[in-house]
Amino acid sequence: MTIDITLLPPSQILSNHSHLALLPSTLPVSSSLCSKHFKRAFVPRPPRDGSSPLSTLPTEIQLSILSHLELSDLLSVLGVSKTFCALGLSPTLHRELSLTTLPSTILHILGDHILPSVRELTLNLFPYPCGYRPYSPHFGNLLSPNTSKRIKRPHPQGRSGQNTKEESVVGGILRYVKLDQLRTLNIPFSSSYIPLEELERILESLGSECVRKLDLRGSSLSGRKWMDSIGKLGRLEELDQGFTNIHSLPSPSSCLFGQLRYLSLSSCSMLLADVLAEFIRELPTNLERLDLTRLDQLPFEALWNLRAVYENSEGRVVPTSLKEVRLVGIDHLTRRDVRGLKRFWEGQRRACFLLGRGEGDWRKGEMKTPEMGSTSRSTSFGSWSSSEEEIRTPSTSYSTSPPQSLRSSREGSGRKVSLPSRHDFLQSLSYDSDYPSGSPPSSCSYRKNRYDLTERKDGEDDDLVHINIIHSAILESEDEDGYRRFIGEVVGGTLDVGDAEGGAARGYVEID
Repeated sequence: MTIDITLLPPSQILSNHSHLALLPSTLPVSSSLCSKHFKRAFVPRPPRDGSSPLSTLPTEIQLSILSHLELSDLLSVLGVSKTFCALGLSPTLHRELSLTTLPSTILHILGDHILPSVRELTLNLFPYPCGYRPYSPHFGNLLSPNTSKRIKRPHPQGRSGQNTKEESVVGGILRYVKLDQLRTLNIPFSSSYIPLEELERILESLGSECVRKLDLRGSSLSGRKWMDSIGKLGRLEELDQGFTNIHSLPSPSSCLFGQLRYLSLSSCSMLLADVLAEFIRELPTNLERLDLTRLDQLPFEALWNLRAVYENSEGRVVPTSLKEVRLVGIDHLTRRDVRGLKRFWEGQRRACFLLGRGEGDWRKGEMKTPEMGSTSRSTSFGSWSSSEEEIRTPSTSYSTSPPQSLRSSREGSGRKVSLPSRHDFLQSLSYDSDYPSGSPPSSCSYRKNRYDLTERKDGEDDDLVHINIIHSAILESEDEDGYRRFIGEVVGGTLDVGDAEGGAARGYVEID
């Protein structure tokens, strides 16, 4: 039976939600009435003596359970019992601390228990605190109840002197942290609230034998003085200095690079090309990942001379530990340049495993620059012809002009460009090798030299040879032919210009 509620008076419709009462019930009336007589599930009451089954568990399991709580939740359970209070203040629960805002709780717990136990500190404050305030009432109420009216605080190292240092907004927190015992310090994009003077004091307070990771992206580091503060950290494994104003780099033989595995110089626009070229040429041998993102001032010749092999104490030439190089945002690099760099770097490493010495005496450190074969390409993207002509590679000396082998414009490129079929185009996208894009290894013959020999020693590990290059190059080359090819690939990927079954192109696109 249905009732048209539009026939009812508005007062009856709007009062007591009568329109809901007219809807059919999803359950039978009998079951709805019987559900009222169901008994609730038994919920045991807590013990009157305040004991808890959790207290019967081993201490290790209790700490493991509490380690999954946020700091605010952990502080709220401290008042449950003395056992929980002792466990919640255990130093093992506060080894890692990450702050996105300035804390605003409990004086003695924060200053006496939590902050002194921190070994991995991350200050990723957002929104950024305003200015270099000499004293913050927020920190006064939080950490020092008897000094809320003071304006300036002398730095601990300058108590005997007459110079009074102003404290930044994070000074109250860092004063209670044992900086000499920190293993990780992450203070990214802190230039707006940590001045250079205080940042140098923080770095000088770090323990040279303890700290392993430093994230100083967007900090106030600048000039050359930062090398005196960080240069003594001989156990450092990861260092991020992106988005800073440094204009000098320490010597690769300094103790800073003794155990360094990761170095980021991303967006360090103040670094000169000569400084970068000298550092890359003598790259530390134990560095595994190098980030050169958005260093557009870095020339191609400097990358070509990157140190991929070195002579060890036994007089043998062995590969370095480098596994990954980030070249994102370097606009003058093309895909042909990246392939040439990868082929040259890995060729030097591959030569270390050859049975014969080849042209140069590797034990004496005579490393000759190889000569790479050239390929002359016709106007069609799918046709490549081999050639025995040698392409001159850049020498070890720096030159302002780019290498002719990778940057010379090709002659004879017509205005009519044949587009590949859809099948060939998708194959070219998924194909990744050391050869030019679009050409299979069988259709490209390079002059065999000591870097191209396939004869290797037994047990050679390909991981020692491989170098992963992360880049953002989209052009095959910077000449007219490279732009034509790029446009052709875009058109070929968006238009139906090929036969899916036969794989033959049905025509060409004329590019002006």
